[in-house]
Amino acid sequence: MKTPVHLATEAIQVSDQPFVSLIILLPLCGAFILGLWALLNSENPKKSSESLIGFIGCLGPGLACLIALWLFFQLTPNQFFRHSLFTWIQLTDMSSFTWPAQIDESTKQQLTVNFAFVLDPLSAIMTVMITFVGTLIHIFSIAYMKGDKGFLRYFAYLNLF
Repeated sequence: MKTPVHLATEAIQVSDQPFVSLIILLPLCGAFILGLWALLNSENPKKSSESLIGFIGCLGPGLACLIALWLFFQLTPNQFFRHSLFTWIQLTDMSSFTWPAQIDESTKQQLTVNFAFVLDPLSAIMTVMITFVGTLIHIFSIAYMKGDKGFLRYFAYLNLF
């Protein structure tokens, strides 16, 4: 059995996992599709099929929940997933900056700040819970909003939730 001291000294593994970004992007794509549909169909909103709108509205959060659950079971305690989208700041030579402590001028330091999605075991648990509850809210809303004239617009906004 490993003690907490042994667990703390083990190396943390970082692996690139592009599916992490899909957890956010799938509901956003659903909101974009339904929002565009609502804009193009603003004259006659009752003409749209509520079952198709409900399916598209639940598809993004439902798939995000399944991906979050799959990634949760892929994680180990000493691992996290990261998917970098782009480099936000990159400084290659920081020797000209003044620091509180004296730094050898011959040492070239580098600072890179990436815009990335990171999923560790704790955030994976929370992601599964939030996407699961969000998917249940979407499914419940299909019956709750049935027959409402703002059904399409409601699901477009709900996907942003």
